[in-house]
Amino acid sequence: MLAYEDARQIAREHVDGLRPLPDGFARRHTEGRRVHKGWYFDCGVDKVPPNQGGPGSSIGSAPGFLVGDNGEVTVVAWPQLRAVSEDSGGDPAPQG
Repeated sequence: MLAYEDARQIAREHVDGLRPLPDGFARRHTEGRRVHKGWYFDCGVDKVPPNQGGPGSSIGSAPGFLVGDNGEVTVVAWPQLRAVSEDSGGDPAPQG
C-alpha cells in the first residue's frame, strides 16, 4: 500500500505538471482519501480575479484523479466517480 505522504507528493507533481488554466482560474492542491486501489484526490480549481462570475465564468474538468498503490496517476471521469467513492477504504488523509 502506498503511504499517504508518497501519494500526496505524486499528486502535487501531477497537478503542477498540468497545462495552465485560462485567466481567472487557479489550481489548488487537495487532500486525498484512501480508496481500494490507492488515494483519490479531487481536482481543485478556484476562481481568482479578474473572474467576476456570470455566464462563461466557470470551467469544466474531471472531478479528480487516483494515485494508485503502484504510483500511477489515473484521471477519474464523472461516470467513474461513484464507483471510486463506493470503493472507499474509509481512511481519510492523515491530518497535520
